Amino acid sequence: MRARDLAVRDMLPRPADADELPVVDPDATTIEVAAVMARMHSPVAAVVDGGRVLGAITVSQLLTRAAAGMTVAVVAVFVGAYVLIATERIHHVAAALGGAALMVLLGVVDAQVAFFSEETGVDWNVIFLLLGMMMMIVSVLKQTGVFAFLAIWSAKRVRGRPFALVRREVWSAVLARPFPAFQECTP
Repeated sequence: MRARDLAVRDMLPRPADADELPVVDPDATTIEVAAVMARMHSPVAAVVDGGRVLGAITVSQLLTRAAAGMTVAVVAVFVGAYVLIATERIHHVAAALGGAALMVLLGVVDAQVAFFSEETGVDWNVIFLLLGMMMMIVSVLKQTGVFAFLAIWSAKRVRGRPFALVRREVWSAVLARPFPAFQECTP
């Protein structure tokens, strides 16, 4: 069959495929709508109430309306948390949790969606798996003396020059920043 011979009704999904359509409730939050669109790989979602189609919402509408007014606040919270983490004015965990709490207070995301939603929330299984693996790796490396070896190797490499050693340590701290468990286990 050629494309010019197809009618729109021929392209509509069969009733058996109706569960596979990106459909949202009129009371759904923007996060839930975005999650449905992402899961279904669809730039549009139908808004259905009691079997009656009320309309459709597109990705551009979602982004335009949801982001209006919130963009500045979200960027400010992100930059503020990042500055607090980078300057170490407060502990990095407190800064990150404070930023997350501000996002909840601003209404950008609610706690239920952020922490417990299967579609958009934190995947706690992955978090605990990574934490467990990281702790095991650090524990094994600490017992082998690899951290002491690296410290001595670094001092020898700069021939004992204090400024060069400080510069090297600063760069190693910058590079190790994504791995906080390694920072706490150095001798």
